[in-house]
Amino acid sequence: MRSTVTGVTMLLINVFAIAVGNLVVGAVSDRMSAAGSGHALTDVLLATDIIVIVAALFYALAARGARVEAAAECMVAH
Repeated sequence: MRSTVTGVTMLLINVFAIAVGNLVVGAVSDRMSAAGSGHALTDVLLATDIIVIVAALFYALAARGARVEAAAECMVAH
C-alpha cells in the first residue's frame, strides 16, 4: 500500500510540475516579450534554474537539521 501511495504521489507531482510549470514559464516569457525584453525565454529559464538550485540548497539544509536533531535526541535519551 505504501509503495502505491508513493507512486501515485510522484505521478501527481510530475504531472503538476510539467503542466503548471510549462504554463507559467510560457506566460512569464510572453509577458516579458510584450514588455520589450529581447531574451525573455532565456531570462525566465535561467530564473527557474536559480530557483531550483536554491530549493536544493534549502532541502539539503533541512535534511541536515533533521539529522542533527535526531542525534541530539539520541544523546539525551541515553
